[in-house]
Amino acid sequence: MAATTKSSFYDYLKSREKQARLSLLGDLRSRGVGFPLSLADDILCLDLSRDERLAIMQCATSEDSPLDLEHFLTANLHVWDQELAAAAIREWAQRTPKFLWFRFLPLASGEPLPQRLEYTILDLCWHTGGGFYSIAFWTVTASKNCPRPSTPYSFIAACSGSVKAVEPQNLHSPLPPA
Repeated sequence: MAATTKSSFYDYLKSREKQARLSLLGDLRSRGVGFPLSLADDILCLDLSRDERLAIMQCATSEDSPLDLEHFLTANLHVWDQELAAAAIREWAQRTPKFLWFRFLPLASGEPLPQRLEYTILDLCWHTGGGFYSIAFWTVTASKNCPRPSTPYSFIAACSGSVKAVEPQNLHSPLPPA
């Protein structure tokens, strides 16, 4: 770790004023310098303002592996408050290889999510490739309190109130010719 980076961390840790700490965090981020994940994780456990917690999470970085950063951003989604969790999902979409997309499935299929998280997941679930349909399906059915249908086709018709087009009986049956 470079001396200037170490001094920046020390300056942040010894500063007593919130605005000075936020300024230092903004400066670190603009220079592309990040906190090690272990330090960011420890600092996020402190009783800090939401703005400062968001800035710390955005400065967290892993020089060892992008998967470590992805783990850091997705492991605590169910624990963090909705503002921090939504920001973590956005950071995940921008800064990681998105290998751990499946961690959104239990989050989306569990208890109804706060609206901010629900819309953040729906907005960014295209980053999951083929997992998009699963995440969108379970997120929306949980929020609408729809019965859990067997296929997304019957779900769309049940929740939207629109007239159903032709739907397959299960995911493996082919669509009949039009």
